[in-house]
This record gives sequence, structure tokens and C-alpha cells, in this order.
Amino acid sequence: MTIDPLIEVADLLRAGKTEEAQKLLRPILKAEPHNLSAWQLAAESMRTPEEKQAVLDLCLRFNPASAAVQPAAAKTETSSSPLQAMTVASADNKTEPARKQRNSLLRILLIAAVLIGLGVLAYLYWQPLLCSLNLEKIPCTRVLFIGNSYTYVNDLPDMFSNLAWSGGHTVLTDMAAEGGWALSDHLGSADTLNKLKAEKWNLVVLQEQSELPASVKDRTTLMYPAARNLAGKAKKDGATTVFFLTWGHRDGWPEDGLASYADMQAQLNTGYEQIANELDVPLAPVGVAWSVALQLDPKLELWQSDGSHPSEAGSYLAACVFYATVFRESPVGLTYTANLPKVTARELQTVAAQTVLTFSPQWNLE
Repeated sequence: MTIDPLIEVADLLRAGKTEEAQKLLRPILKAEPHNLSAWQLAAESMRTPEEKQAVLDLCLRFNPASAAVQPAAAKTETSSSPLQAMTVASADNKTEPARKQRNSLLRILLIAAVLIGLGVLAYLYWQPLLCSLNLEKIPCTRVLFIGNSYTYVNDLPDMFSNLAWSGGHTVLTDMAAEGGWALSDHLGSADTLNKLKAEKWNLVVLQEQSELPASVKDRTTLMYPAARNLAGKAKKDGATTVFFLTWGHRDGWPEDGLASYADMQAQLNTGYEQIANELDVPLAPVGVAWSVALQLDPKLELWQSDGSHPSEAGSYLAACVFYATVFRESPVGLTYTANLPKVTARELQTVAAQTVLTFSPQWNLE
């Protein structure tokens, strides 16, 4: 028997598994932004009455019908919670009368509190939806990541989004990323070019194949022409290009005469800095922060076992660098830590802040 995903969400919330519930809710809300049941369950995960009241005041400015809903919202203070309603539904959904009773109860409760849920989520967990709904007076930063597995492993754009939300920023992210692709592949891809035009992007992140920027010949003949072209298309559509300076392989690139990680990283730094300076666009120095982090703590496991792709810690460090690069703010103290220990997350946040903000002119951030 197929389980209603909203009932599954309710079960997770009852078990205190808030993050898992939010992961299930996110695609539902993106696909069905008017699903009141989903919004109400999401609101159930919020923390304090003060937060809900503050966001209710905000929501009143965006919903013309809000005044009519206020009395019902007040009524919810003495009503059973939506989670309790979902419990009743879960127990009784085998019969048609029970199903009707469940739906009627949910409609009353959900209409009464939907504004609270929508507003709270706008500021805490579901802010990207506001970008897609284009609500007025909500500043939104739209970022498209173009790259390959270095971008999609561990879902770097989503990590960046979570950091941004925890820092109070509203963002919308998307990515065009295929395993092993170079920027020249994206330049010839209709899917990538269509994504470039799909939104009014503020920033377009360009991440080259892991080895090309470390080779003088390859970056000159392959990377730079494609980068110039893609950056030109982004600029034409009103977006600013940001280059994603990646990390070297753990064991270097001996096939090209780069015998160590340090040797390869030095060439990557040069390769990305040259094109960023030529085009006068920002550079997100992830690879530089990677080097600093390893110097401070050689025990950090930033690579996966293949010595190339990022571990979760490696992607989190990259997300922190992007946070500092995009918002010109320190990520130190942000509550989102992915699945990392808080101590490790704080260490990576600090490295990112120091690398980006201390040397911001070097990254074309001023």
C-alpha cells in the first residue's frame, strides 16, 4: 500500500526527526506551492510562538485575504495541532467516512494557520520558494552552478543554499553539471544554455574540469575560450560570473609533471586567477581554502578515497567559501553544519572566512 508522503512527514515530526521531514517536504512544496497540508506540517516544525507571530506580521503584507484569516489563526491556539490531526488521519484512513472527516478537519486547521507556516518557512527553511513565486519586497539571490561532479557530489548548491538560509539570505540555486564535463562541453550543450536563460540569474558559477586549469596548454586553448564565451552569455543576460577555483588531486597530477598536491594546486590557482583577472570577475578560492585547512589540520579528510572528489567536509568547506564570496560575510557561527560535527564545521567556517575576507582584493571582491 502506498503511504501518503504527508503522513510519513507527520510520523517523522512526531519522532523528532525534523531535518528528515523537511527533506521530504521540500520537493512537495516546490512542486505544489499551494499544498496547504504540506505548508501546515512544515510550520509544525517551527520553534517559538514569537517567531510565528513575527512572521505572521510579515505575511499580512503579502496576502490580501490575511485579515479574514486572522480570527481563524487565533483560534488555532486552542485547537488540536496539525500533527495531531494527521495522527487521526493515519489511524482512520481505511474507511471513506474517516477519510472525509480527516479532510474536513485538515482543511479547517490548514486554512487557519497557513500564513504562519508560509511566513516562517520563508525566513527559515523554504526561502527559495519565495524566489520562484517572485513575491515583492523579498530580495533574492539567484545562483546557477555550471560544472561537473565536483559541483554535484554532495550537492554543493544545496549546501550553499542551506548556509545562506541559516545566515538570513533568500536564495535560489540550480546547476548544470555532468560527470567529467569541461566548460567547452557546457558551451555546446543546449540544456546548459537553456538553463542560463531559464532564470534571471544574479550569479553564474563556472567550474572547469579538474585538470585543465593546471595545464598551461589546456587552459589556454580549451578552458579560456569556453570561459570567455560563457561569461559573455551570462553578462548579456545580466548575471555576474564567479569562477570556482577547485582543489588539486591528493597525489597531484604526475602524468603532467605535477608530482604533488601542492604542485597541482599552485597551477590551478594560477590558471583560475588569470582568467578571473582578465574578465575582471570574482573568484571563489575554494582550492586556496583547502590548502589552508590542511595546513592547520592535516587530519582533515577533505577528499574521498579516490583522492579527487570531495568528502562531505570538502564540499562543506566549498559552500562556506561561496557564502563568504557571494555575501561578503563571515560564515562563522552559522547553525547549518551539514552532517559534520559542530567543531569541524566551525573550523571550516573559520578557514573560509579568513581565506576569502582577509584577501578579498585578490579574489576581485572589492
